[in-house]
Formats: sequence, C-alpha cells, structure tokens
Amino acid sequence: MSKEIRHIAHWKHPLVLRDTGGSFRCDGCSCLGVGSHFRCDLCDFDLHEFCATCPPAATFAFHGQHQLTFERSGLGDRATCDLCEQSIQGMHYSCRPCDVCVHPICSQLSATAPSPMHTAHTFVLAVGAPVPCTLCGTSCYGRYQCVPCNINLHPRCLLGTDVDARKDAAGPAFDESISPILLPTWQGHYAGASAMIRMGHSMADLA
Repeated sequence: MSKEIRHIAHWKHPLVLRDTGGSFRCDGCSCLGVGSHFRCDLCDFDLHEFCATCPPAATFAFHGQHQLTFERSGLGDRATCDLCEQSIQGMHYSCRPCDVCVHPICSQLSATAPSPMHTAHTFVLAVGAPVPCTLCGTSCYGRYQCVPCNINLHPRCLLGTDVDARKDAAGPAFDESISPILLPTWQGHYAGASAMIRMGHSMADLA
C-alpha cells in the first residue's frame, strides 16, 4: 500500500508517495527533482520527499553555529540559495541573523565529498564570504572546500552530471574510481550544471 500524507501546502487531497520514473518540478521549493516524491494526481501537485517531511528547524554542518528555520514562502525576487545559487521561490531554510538561505534539498547535500579531480583530501561543504571557484572561476558563497590546498568548488562543479567536463579539467590526474555521492533527489536540480566547467580553469596542476 502506498504511503499517504496530509500536508499544509496542499490540504485538498492526500499526497501519495510515488516514483513516476521521470523528472518533476517540486511545487514546494520550485526545484527540479527525479525519482520518488509525494504527488497528487488530481491537482498535478508534487513535493520532494524532504520538502514534504522536513523538520521545522535543523542544524546543518555547513552552518553549524545556528539552527536554520524552515519557511514555506519565498523571500522576493533577489533571494538566492547560498549552495546552488539559484533563486528561492518557495520552501527554504534560513538563518536570518546570518543571511543564509538554502533550498531544502540543497540542505541535504553531503557534509563531505571526495573528488576525482583532487584525490589528496576530502572536500567539506561550507558557506561563507565569496571566493573564486577553482574550477569555473566565478564566485561561490557555498562551496566544497579543501582547506589545506585552498581549493574551492561550487556544489554544481563537484556534483553536476557532466563527467566528461570534469575529466577535461583534471586531465590525467582524474581518478575514475572516485565518484561524489549524488542522490536521485539532486540529479534533476544539478543535472548538466557542470557544463560551466568547459569555460573554466584547468585543475591538472592542483591534483
């Protein structure tokens, strides 16, 4: 029997946990998703599993000094997620004193991740003052960082689905046996994002 829930974002009908086998756009956070999610077929209404079940407040490794509070509405046209740098148009977590805002699904990114482009150390997810991404050259607030080597990567540059772009950037140092963990929930949101690498910098001298 399928799992059903009632959710404040859609009181009309119960939401059923389903896997349609394709991508969808979450009506809670407006981000793309892939795979299992809660859905109302009658209203064509979809929610990521985490958007439907996330706690009202939580502490995340990338911002350990304060709890982040779950909010259901957007913050205006100028609000962007500090991890993916895409606009926030609905559900999100925020720390208002620190002006940190993230999509619920972005809050679930792994606190640490390996990279086939730089195998010497594990990368740690962090949010802070902007620094240049070592790979694409543009500024990043949220990044996976290797502190000892001063390497910073956008989550999209580490987790995007364009593996060939990463191979080109790393050159012969690319280690195909290492793969960052990309849950199905993120695949729609970060799909193809690393194509920006093609315009960026080579990491061959950093591995």
